[in-house]
Amino acid sequence: MDNENATKITNPGRIEPALILEATKVFKWEGAHQLKDSHDEGCQRIHGHSYKMEVTVCSTEGVNEMGMVVDFKILKEIVEPIIKQFDHTFITAESFGSNPTAENMALYVMSEVGQALKVFSGLYCSKIRIWETDNCNVTVRYPKELPSNVYL
Repeated sequence: MDNENATKITNPGRIEPALILEATKVFKWEGAHQLKDSHDEGCQRIHGHSYKMEVTVCSTEGVNEMGMVVDFKILKEIVEPIIKQFDHTFITAESFGSNPTAENMALYVMSEVGQALKVFSGLYCSKIRIWETDNCNVTVRYPKELPSNVYL
């Protein structure tokens, strides 16, 4: 930095206690589902969505040696096989194992990504947001302070 008044960064990998460093990648796919016992007859019929999903990863250790929370390529390699299960498919309660709501899909993805991230020190999936339409989404996330039963 040439500017004398510029803030000097002495240790870019160190995160101050009050800061949370997140990395989010967006994924898209097309799929159909049928909701069992929905209050809305339209949702009980086969219908489709252009899904959009945000996957957010946090680090308890700041950034890695390359200055990243996670390499987006690695996140893509983790998430794409999960999405492949949904992309251009018809999901039912029988095929999914539970009612294929956006909420249940988000919980499933959170679990799968969380399992895959266990091989990386200090990384965890902090939030999954799935959009069914431009104005309807669900979010599953950990609170700011992780519960005692969450092991990273």
